[in-house]
Amino acid sequence: MRKGVKTVALVTAMLTALSTPGIAACSEKKGEGSVTVQSVYPTFKVMQNATEFAAGEAKLDVQLAKGETESGQLILTANGDVSSYELIASDIKNENGDAFGLDNIEVDVQYYVNVQQKTAGNNNEAYPTGWTPDMLLPMELCIEAGENTIADGNNQGLTVEFTADSDTPAGTYTGSFTLKADKHTYDIPISVEVWDIDVSKCYGQTWMGIELGQLWYGELDTSDEMYKAYYDSLLNEYKSCGGQLPGTYNLDTFIQTLDSYWENPNFTTYEIPAFKDWYISESVLYDYMYLLAASSTPDRLYLERAIILPFDEPQANVEVYDDRVNVCTQQVEAAKEAVWQQLIEEGHFDEYEGGKDGAFAKALKDSLDVTAVVTSPDIDYWGDVIMTYCPPIQHYETQLQRTAFADHAERRNTEQWYYTCMQPVYPYPSHHIDDYLIGSRSMRWMQKAYNLEGYLFWCVNQYGQSTETGHIPIDPYTNPARFFFNSRTFNGDGFMFYPGKKYGLNEPLGSLRLDALRDGQEDYNLMCAYQEKLNGLAQFYGWENVPDVNDILSVSYDNLFNGSIYIADDEALFTARELLARKATLANSASKFHYETLAGEDGKTQAVFYVADEATTVEFNGKKLTGAVACGDGFKYTAEFSVATTKELSVKVTKDGVTQQFTESLGASMTALPITEGDLADNMSFNDGTTARIIDGGVEITLRSDASEDNSYIPRIDFNKKLFGGDLKKVQTISFDMVYTPTCVNSGDHAAHYTLEKERIFSVNIAPNAEGKGVVIDRFGIEAAAERVAIGESEGINVRCGNVYQKAALNKGEYFSLQFSNLRDLDFTFEDAVITITNIQYSRRG
Repeated sequence: MRKGVKTVALVTAMLTALSTPGIAACSEKKGEGSVTVQSVYPTFKVMQNATEFAAGEAKLDVQLAKGETESGQLILTANGDVSSYELIASDIKNENGDAFGLDNIEVDVQYYVNVQQKTAGNNNEAYPTGWTPDMLLPMELCIEAGENTIADGNNQGLTVEFTADSDTPAGTYTGSFTLKADKHTYDIPISVEVWDIDVSKCYGQTWMGIELGQLWYGELDTSDEMYKAYYDSLLNEYKSCGGQLPGTYNLDTFIQTLDSYWENPNFTTYEIPAFKDWYISESVLYDYMYLLAASSTPDRLYLERAIILPFDEPQANVEVYDDRVNVCTQQVEAAKEAVWQQLIEEGHFDEYEGGKDGAFAKALKDSLDVTAVVTSPDIDYWGDVIMTYCPPIQHYETQLQRTAFADHAERRNTEQWYYTCMQPVYPYPSHHIDDYLIGSRSMRWMQKAYNLEGYLFWCVNQYGQSTETGHIPIDPYTNPARFFFNSRTFNGDGFMFYPGKKYGLNEPLGSLRLDALRDGQEDYNLMCAYQEKLNGLAQFYGWENVPDVNDILSVSYDNLFNGSIYIADDEALFTARELLARKATLANSASKFHYETLAGEDGKTQAVFYVADEATTVEFNGKKLTGAVACGDGFKYTAEFSVATTKELSVKVTKDGVTQQFTESLGASMTALPITEGDLADNMSFNDGTTARIIDGGVEITLRSDASEDNSYIPRIDFNKKLFGGDLKKVQTISFDMVYTPTCVNSGDHAAHYTLEKERIFSVNIAPNAEGKGVVIDRFGIEAAAERVAIGESEGINVRCGNVYQKAALNKGEYFSLQFSNLRDLDFTFEDAVITITNIQYSRRG
């Protein structure tokens, strides 16, 4: 007990005597320095001591839909020590005189955490070690704490959040804010456009863990009230659902707690707390499922939003996990059946129309198929035993992988989820502090593209630092490394909140990463809301097939990510977001506008424009369209254009004197790349001993199996930039068909022989970083499970035989490299691998 008292005293002293995170710690000098004010995209973080970064003039230009929050970002650079600064917001008004009030505007000061060691495996050069922005503190609290200072030469980021309610009038609100830095005053022009579409409803599901015990290390408070404050902040401010409901272990009050959140538009997910000692407690699961089913009504099916988390990251081919997976699956299935039979025996449906065969009974029975989410990518091993797979997002990288998970979900009549934690690392999306924010936002676009229903993050509030013997107190405001794995650092893993205690709050403080999480969810909401508008228009226009938002966004997706690797291009994301909003707003307007392009004859493409009535006019590429014909209850115009000469489409729609318009790129056209004998000699290079020859449509390459002492080898093929016009920075997409045929032969105790002979087709996006160097562009895995041949009685194993990537440290933007990373195992060696690459094409930006 005395030890616990000492530890409390230690943490109390730590929280009251903390150095201010990256602000007061920078300088305690007083001065009258001026500041240089610039703006950057809200998805780009500027480190405290960065001297070069892409920025614009000192203004905020923000666009958002009704029911969402969007930020602008200002960077102040001190010219001499600044002893005091403040950004003073004021009302802004639209063209009709409507005010965007101060209640919907928040100015936050970015606080910096000290990244002393890069996240393991993260080669993102934009964020090296050093003071990196993360925590957000409201400006008024920063001033109260006397921490609004900037040391000479340092940067200070300000995040300004604008929130539009469902009843905020659409339009563009303008005005100016006042920035004061010591004796200097600056006017900051403000423009906020509110789109006329409401996205206040959340779609998809989220599970964000909140650790009750970890609250002690930051808040010195593990009460139910503090847990609820964290849960409510996550739900209401960041539109994500906490792991478990406040007070969910009390079965008697479970429904009451559930009802208190049910009408919240952000509340999409809750966990049934039936996990105990690495297994599901079947009796506890039954009690909860019965309570939820028996309490349901036709308009409130409680189990529809429920999930079960049976266990975390079961390891394939490990006996104890085999047992847990199989037993838990049987328990969940048994509980479903038992609850259903109990409801029938009790005559639960007698008072409803149709009884046990009626619509309500059917809906309730369907809701009993509770999503049992398992954080595992090992679909080849577990197969259909696992109900809902939730792999790290890099396991959705290839079409082969995505198809496997999608087919399983269809067979199992379940969902697809994904998660991030210490893995993956850049260039995959993450919530790591030393990574771009655009990755965490782009992953929600991937979620929509791949029809994934749910996202999981294991903990948002790990305030203690993990060690081999438990957790120890640290400074939760400046130390970004809380979770270690094999002594490796993962900055930001396990937390996205900061304690509010130091600033007198009984609730947590947010972060730039939480803002990015929320903004990604809101982008996802916008995509889903647009799809619902299109579903509604289908009946109006009599469409046989409803347009799919994923088809509409295909060019945007190409510009934002490839597989599950994101492209760090802030402009591309905000261009895609605005285009999405323009189209969604038009579909939502009185014009009921939609358009699509269809392949025509003689190289021509048809553009078909749907409008509510003939009074709605459409201009296409500067020409007013005529000849509208009836289409269902509406009308349509048709025009033709040539994709060979038309790079973008300009559309202007006018209804009742209101004009809306957008311009859309058709995407870069693909150019065929034939490989010649001269290219083999001058523009391609290989490992020593590799041979290559021209074949029909491409090249065949035999890679020598030059095994090292640890029996690993990485054959490599380099394509010089001269093949692609001389500048890889302008290349957007490279695609080709590939047949990869390695042969692995036994040289140890394993009596197994694997032969992989399977065509893999994939597309690679090159995304140069800020320095113009190449970065990782794509990876793929070839799994041997389906093709393995076991000799004798031995069992085969999965062989991951391929990675394709481009090393920034090696190529310097001079070439892109295909590297095939074979199995690394002391019991195996390799024969030569034969690779054929055909149908090579590429596209260029601009």
